[in-house]
Amino acid sequence: MGAAPYKAKCAVCHGPSGEGKPPVKAPALKSDDVKKLSDEALTDAIASRGKNKKATHAFANKSVTPDRSKPR
Repeated sequence: MGAAPYKAKCAVCHGPSGEGKPPVKAPALKSDDVKKLSDEALTDAIASRGKNKKATHAFANKSVTPDRSKPR
């Protein structure tokens, strides 16, 4: 995912630098746990409901396919 999609879809909850926002339960994307995830695991979490079986809110009803959510 590039900067423009991140700014449009993710930054509002995860912050402009990925610091997260605990009041809205948006985790920090800079955490060691997130940094350890593979591209496949991140793609799954964003587009395919992830390990908690809950799609990332911004993408939940947007028909985001895994190929559209991969890091670029």
